[in-house]
Order: sequence, then C-alpha cells, then structure tokens
Amino acid sequence: MANALYSKAKEAFLNGSINMVANTVTIALVDTGVYTYSSSHQYRNEVSNSAVISSTTLSNKTITNGVFDADDATFSSV
Repeated sequence: MANALYSKAKEAFLNGSINMVANTVTIALVDTGVYTYSSSHQYRNEVSNSAVISSTTLSNKTITNGVFDADDATFSSV
C-alpha cells in the first residue's frame, strides 16, 4: 500500500476536530514488512517504533482554495 488515510482521520477532518494549519502535522515512512495497515488504528502509538523508518514534521502549512500545502518534506534517512 503506497499511502492510506485512516478512517478515524477522515472522520476528524469531516467533523472539524483536526486543524491542519494550527496542529502539528507529522508524516512518517513506514516499513510495511513490519507494520500491517489497519483502518481501525487511531493513534501513532499503534504503529510500532520499529516500523517507522523516518518521520518529519511539516512546516509553513497553508490552506488555499481548498488545497493543503506545506514545505517539501525532507527525510534525513531512508
């Protein structure tokens, strides 16, 4: 699976409880040989640290015309 949006995240976007500009947004590269995706997962701690290859926090986030953007993500190691 190349990427996924968890069901609980979709729900939070729709009910307005996630503020993509005000909240800290962290993205991660995950080893799918270690982690198995489950749409029921809700929290980062449900992905074991051994599965996370690298992570970074997005900066300079904006929403314009319904499009979320941020500075390009840089992963120091892959």
